[in-house]
Amino acid sequence: MICGLMLCVVVLLAGCSGPAPVTDAEARIVASSLTSAAKLAIDSDDDDRLCEVLAADVNVCENSWASWEMQNSPMPDLDAMTVAIAAGDNGAQLITFSGTYDDGRTFTNEVTVIGTADGPRALDPVFWVDN
Repeated sequence: MICGLMLCVVVLLAGCSGPAPVTDAEARIVASSLTSAAKLAIDSDDDDRLCEVLAADVNVCENSWASWEMQNSPMPDLDAMTVAIAAGDNGAQLITFSGTYDDGRTFTNEVTVIGTADGPRALDPVFWVDN
């Protein structure tokens, strides 16, 4: 019976393993990467790097990008933004982006960064769009 119990414990422990929690330093790198990739994506009207490299779910990212384009939403001023980072649940980090659009309206949106097998990724990197 002890062997059977040990096997169950080993199986349960193996099933619980997952990506490492995201550190504050990693979240800061992701925030910087998101800002740089957003500038490139907006300037080139190409969301590939933003979504394929930085998103935990490429489809969510591409849908947010498409929504922003279809709504003909204003451009964010990415040079005049503030970024704050806080610990989230389950090892995630929360990045809060605050800034203004070119029409003067303001935005404050939060992006959750999670650990993945490929490293830290944003759940939805299109941080200037309210979803």
